Amino acid sequence: MNHPPKHLLQKAFDLRHEDPARLALSLKNVSPEVRTWLVQQVKGRQRASKKLPTWSENPDIIFPPAVNLEQSSSEETALYKAERVGVHDHDHPHQASHPPQRPLKPHQSAFPSPPPNNNLTLVDLTGGFGVDTCYFATRAEHVIHVEPNAELQSIAAHNSRVLGLSNITFLTMTAEQFLHQPEQAGTPPYDWIYIDPSRRPKASRQPNAHSQPNEFSQPKKSSRSNAFSQPNRAITFLESEPNVLELLDRMRHVSRRILIKASPMISIPEALNQLRNSNTAGGGVEVKEVETPENKVPEIETREFEAREFESQEVKAREITVRDVHVVSVRNECREVLFRVDGISVAPDGMARTSGVLNTQESQNIDGIRRIAVNIHGFRNDRDDGIHSLTTIFAYDQYEEEDASVQIADPEAIWAAGKSSSNVPSAYRWLYEPNTSIMKCGAFRLVGERFGLHKIAPNTHLYLSVERVDGFPGQTLEIQQVLPYRKDAVRTHLSPLKGQIATRNFPDTEPQIRKKTGIKQGDAHRILACCLSDGHPALIVGKFHPADPEPVDPDQVAG
Repeated sequence: MNHPPKHLLQKAFDLRHEDPARLALSLKNVSPEVRTWLVQQVKGRQRASKKLPTWSENPDIIFPPAVNLEQSSSEETALYKAERVGVHDHDHPHQASHPPQRPLKPHQSAFPSPPPNNNLTLVDLTGGFGVDTCYFATRAEHVIHVEPNAELQSIAAHNSRVLGLSNITFLTMTAEQFLHQPEQAGTPPYDWIYIDPSRRPKASRQPNAHSQPNEFSQPKKSSRSNAFSQPNRAITFLESEPNVLELLDRMRHVSRRILIKASPMISIPEALNQLRNSNTAGGGVEVKEVETPENKVPEIETREFEAREFESQEVKAREITVRDVHVVSVRNECREVLFRVDGISVAPDGMARTSGVLNTQESQNIDGIRRIAVNIHGFRNDRDDGIHSLTTIFAYDQYEEEDASVQIADPEAIWAAGKSSSNVPSAYRWLYEPNTSIMKCGAFRLVGERFGLHKIAPNTHLYLSVERVDGFPGQTLEIQQVLPYRKDAVRTHLSPLKGQIATRNFPDTEPQIRKKTGIKQGDAHRILACCLSDGHPALIVGKFHPADPEPVDPDQVAG
């Protein structure tokens, strides 16, 4: 049975709120294959309820095993990436506001039909479950889903039809195989290549070319997915699968733009350095076909070669242009880091902002590469123009951070904060916590300079003001107390004190602070444990104050 019957899909949907373990025991009148499939669908739908609401609310969607589902993007991040497709390089204001409109309904309105008519072609080299692919198909006229696991790809193909997407081509092969024969799905150069390598130690990932797609059976747990059974996931490109650094030169030859997704734990300076060195004196990778008469999809083998072989292998070392780096958070939780790289066919536009050429400078001193710190709040659903992300965006060029200057706060004015009887006229009243994406980007000085704030200490990334500053991209707290880091001080001034605790440049952990001071868990206060510029540890007790800027539409920010 290649397709589960309609009644079985509906049964799986009706059971979506059941406990999977109890369900497995109660399903006695069905075959073991059907029982396994039903339990898998219930587990998948429950896991996807927040991550993929469009999928989980559609009774006809089929879910893969957990390892495949975990690797997929969330709908919020998939939509944001899709919004990068087709955005012009020169359209890049710091911020553009759009008021929220009616909320996104479940699957009925998520995917427009017919597909866009913009002549854009995008190749998803690591298609997997197909969440990113489906959202790309809402912004590109033609999308190619490349995936070696035939059964997993069959599920992705089924779901794309359920969602009303007819502009996706499915190719069962590895990324390496596609790059060896890129003309099989169109005429290179393509407009975009997207790659989301598994963030884990490298392992073999062979195509399941001999098996027939079976949407009812369970996909085999490919090596790409088995990453999540291992405790240590890789956080560099060197240990990813497919290996982005080995494939980058070939991707740049067959596509005008490359979008690379990386782990939220990746070091941005190190990643930029790796991208630079992937195509210089470090050598490269030769890709060649191996004869496989019984297999329609040619196998390939790779051989590392030294830099001296570059000319004989016709591999040209060229400067790699990284246009920008996007750090993407959802409701202040960092989810992914995106690197947008030019293909070789893209000529320099001569604009200083977009030059971004990696050269022999130290990676931490590179100028010209755009950093875009993104915090996604939700969706905006336009009746005429479909869905768009609601985001807070802080964008800058790296040289702006290097040139920025921020004033360090006077410790005396900090200690006076929150005291109504204070005789210090410059006593601070407001504290600002930048969102996670800004901290990941490293805009430690620039965020303070742009908003006219004082920084608590050079290595304490918290900011202060006497008067409230609106529009700050992060949390705003009204300061109630600033206490010495001593148990007697806490009990004397605010006892019993309850609240959330966060540490910034502080010697003790949250559990140690609670044990030492007796502060209990609670939501009444936000307590920032930090060191001031004079080295003294302090507890800043604040009250939440809504101060998020108006969300912006990422289509107004160059991608």
